[in-house]
Amino acid sequence: MEPGDFVLWDSRTMHYACLPEGDQIRHVQYICMTPRRFATPDALELKKQCFENFVGTTHWPHCNIRPTKEKPMRDGEVCPKDRSEPFEKPELTDTVLRLAGVKDY
Repeated sequence: MEPGDFVLWDSRTMHYACLPEGDQIRHVQYICMTPRRFATPDALELKKQCFENFVGTTHWPHCNIRPTKEKPMRDGEVCPKDRSEPFEKPELTDTVLRLAGVKDY
């Protein structure tokens, strides 16, 4: 993979993550989607809270939503480059809010 590459796969396929090697920082953004109708109102509310607080969850976008609480580690310590908000926050358009499950469509 090169910077900016995009991969699509069915997450039911065997896969795993590996820890970074060396000093290079890498970022992976998993975007998992299922029909909104699969989600309960409680799940949608939890997703909204996660979105508003820049918190990741699991690979299941409609259920089993468990906000990530662990800090990223590097060499046994919290990564010094960890942050609680992105440098540039997203523009909150109707499309973004719908895709995040925050707004009805």
